[in-house]
Amino acid sequence: MTALMLFCCTLTAEPAVLDAWAPVFAAQGLPPSGPSLNPVEVGQFHEATHRRPLWDLLAGDPLMAPTVAETGAAGFLRDAGSLAPTLERLGQRLGLGVTRSLGGGVVAGLEARLRETRPGDDLLGTALARLRQASGGEVLPPGDAPTDDLPPALSRAMGLLLAAVETTLDWRQRAFEQAPGGSLGGAVLDLRRFALPGDEGPGPQTFVHQRRLDWLAAGLDIRALHAGAVDLCLVFDAVRADLQPVAGFQTRRWDTPLGAVILAGDGDDTHLGDPPLLLVDLGGADTYQGGAAALEDRFPVSIVIDVAGADTYQATSGLGAAIGGVALQIDLAGDDIYEATDVAQGCGIGGVGLLYDAAGDDRYTAGVHAQGAGAYGYGLLIDGAGSDTYVANKRAQGFGYTLGAGLLLDAGTGTDNYTAGPAPDSDAVLSRDPDAVALAQGCGFGRRGDGTDGHSTAGGLGWLVDGGGNDSYTASSLAQGVGYTFGLGFLTDAGGNDTYRGADRRLGAGTQAGIGVVWDGGGTDRYSGEDGLGAGLDFGLGWLIDVAGNDRYELGSVGLGGAVANGLGFAWDLAGDDTYDASGGPALGRGETAPRIELLAVSLRRGLPTVGLWLDGGGRNEFPGEIGPVQ
Repeated sequence: MTALMLFCCTLTAEPAVLDAWAPVFAAQGLPPSGPSLNPVEVGQFHEATHRRPLWDLLAGDPLMAPTVAETGAAGFLRDAGSLAPTLERLGQRLGLGVTRSLGGGVVAGLEARLRETRPGDDLLGTALARLRQASGGEVLPPGDAPTDDLPPALSRAMGLLLAAVETTLDWRQRAFEQAPGGSLGGAVLDLRRFALPGDEGPGPQTFVHQRRLDWLAAGLDIRALHAGAVDLCLVFDAVRADLQPVAGFQTRRWDTPLGAVILAGDGDDTHLGDPPLLLVDLGGADTYQGGAAALEDRFPVSIVIDVAGADTYQATSGLGAAIGGVALQIDLAGDDIYEATDVAQGCGIGGVGLLYDAAGDDRYTAGVHAQGAGAYGYGLLIDGAGSDTYVANKRAQGFGYTLGAGLLLDAGTGTDNYTAGPAPDSDAVLSRDPDAVALAQGCGFGRRGDGTDGHSTAGGLGWLVDGGGNDSYTASSLAQGVGYTFGLGFLTDAGGNDTYRGADRRLGAGTQAGIGVVWDGGGTDRYSGEDGLGAGLDFGLGWLIDVAGNDRYELGSVGLGGAVANGLGFAWDLAGDDTYDASGGPALGRGETAPRIELLAVSLRRGLPTVGLWLDGGGRNEFPGEIGPVQ
């Protein structure tokens, strides 16, 4: 007789977290596991399509937030030098991931296919022939540059990348099979319109376009898009060491219907024109105009790899940006400059866009939808080392919109500076003007439709990870670990003496059922802003965790374990001699039921909790502001 045994495993908060907070819960008459957000109760006031599983996990057990933030950041930092694991991890956190690396057969399978097509070591020539034939081009056009005299390792590397392009195109086709009207090109046009700044202004045409995006999102197979991008990243990870300079090599170009394949030498080159299908530059101080850009249906995949040199990258849109496709911009060495306007520097809109800079002191400047921004897809900016500067307008630096994930991962321990908001190079970035929103530095943002057409879509996942160092974070409203309309935003810094400045709704703030988390691993830090710093507003969940150090907190309104209108706010400083300067609003472990108390008599909100909790783990603390700790 065979016995069938079933085991059920439920994710719960770690014992150390529970032990620390248990006395606080007991003192406030809360359940031993603490307060939570019930999706059914929240749904009486806020509802949206495409809500992510991670939201359900954290809403149901808010004490999981410190563990999710810490382990997630540790995983990203561990894998920062390998693109495929990083992309897979981001997809897993969004709940839409695939793990193509399981079994390790992707690269071996591609190589076997090339060698079965044509024996020999000219894998670049074989891959070109296959790709040209599949896309309707001439297999061997007159005057074609030779491929059979390249070093075998370099030929293999480029051949495998092109073989992965072939499979990526198949995955892309599958992803858009259910596009409205069955038109992949039409889907790309809809996504392009969404990606432009100012596209969501009022007006009937906007509502019509939004409905088209809703139909597109309902049929979009993001897992297929993800799979195609992971295949390209797996190949790059496998062949990276083989991309080495070749002395005296002169640039060669091979044309295909999908864009040019270019192998450039180690001189100082200028790369212009249409986005390449694959460009490998072996060194030199190079200048790029556009770079890797898969922004149109005729350029569905674009890969640019620069092996060495201090380079300058300029683009209106591009530099690892994709709309309905896949784009990889990779720089392996040198102090580089990246300048762009919108949809750039690691942006995926209905696609996957990735910018990877392995080393050097770099500067990144961009506008909207940039520096790790994803909507209906994935956008990643990964910087491996150095002291770097990031400047953007909005929807940037770890921004995730509906069905999207954006990651800005700086794995080094240098002194990094992050700025986001209108006029980011001036004090106007700190403005509280309602239009001065950043939606950046770890922001998950959804479309709130109850005031317009009634169709809300849940925010995605935005995450900024910094590996350490004495860093500076400056942003206007809705930034720095913030979630809006079921969005999820994380800002995690591994350590160092950091400064966080901004306006309102930031630094571990959840609003309109969003979830925002800030986790700082230690150092003497300074946090300042109008509200946030561990604040929950309108069924939002906010967390601020500082592990160690003598820190200073300056707050003008709701936060530091403050909550309003059925939100949950947590602030937790584990150690150090700290200063808490709070001058207004519910703060330091306080909640305010509703700004308009007269509405409670006729609202279901009256029976639902509003909870603000603050916990300081020890040290000699000061409270110079108007508000002191709850006794």
